[in-house]
Amino acid sequence: MITSKIVSSPIGAFNWVQYTPDAGAGPWPVLIMIPGNGETGNDGSKAYVNGPFYFLKNIGWKPNMVIVFAQTPYQGGTYGNPAALPFMRAVMHEIANGKYPVDITKIYLTGLSYGSDHVTYYMQKEDPAYYIPVAAIAPMSMNIYGSIGNYPNDTFGGNDSRFLKCPIWGFCGTQDSFYQPMHKFVTQLASAAGVKTKWTEWAGGHSGWNQFYNPTFKQDGMNVEDWLSQYSTAVIPPVATPPPVVVPAPKTIKSILITYSDGSTEQKP
Repeated sequence: MITSKIVSSPIGAFNWVQYTPDAGAGPWPVLIMIPGNGETGNDGSKAYVNGPFYFLKNIGWKPNMVIVFAQTPYQGGTYGNPAALPFMRAVMHEIANGKYPVDITKIYLTGLSYGSDHVTYYMQKEDPAYYIPVAAIAPMSMNIYGSIGNYPNDTFGGNDSRFLKCPIWGFCGTQDSFYQPMHKFVTQLASAAGVKTKWTEWAGGHSGWNQFYNPTFKQDGMNVEDWLSQYSTAVIPPVATPPPVVVPAPKTIKSILITYSDGSTEQKP
């Protein structure tokens, strides 16, 4: 069964499209997908362009897990974006606050491009008081940096320790501009720190993701959903209610005072 609704949040309303298995009562594992720039906005039908919902709609795929498309109502990634963390916090608290038949020890995240940026940003930047543990992630095609230092000399540290309990299956095309930082983080920094990692690359650029979300795709005998479903976190304590978040409105210039070389001035709106 696929349902859609609008979720309110500190940054405004956003679309929440959800698949729930028809048989049984749960609780089920849950996979949350954050879209890339091409599927952002307020059109919930974009859930069916890339990712799991494409296959739920077009091939009748019926996995034994809940799948959510949480649509960012804005474009862009997380850098310098005050809306990014409140959005991710709203998504995670929406799924973890007992509204759905999900097992909150089995929350998985995936994303495309800027969607992946949101996934790793949540892992590395969320306040420990409000962080909801993630059991495993499958990011596709986006830079990931170690929290200490600057690329290419970044290292694993700080909140990166959350990855020690959160396996990563990274995907990126070798011709993608994000390949080098992502490949380094997953195969070198995270792997050396003891994170359970898996890596898939292809001779392509910033596209081609649906071939990996296709449930018929398998690496080492597992598709993405099978691989994620192996993992769980410890039992999560009661979810703390985050404080209100006020995202500053964009600044606009309403008027400007011009001073000329002869000392005269002019006010222009």
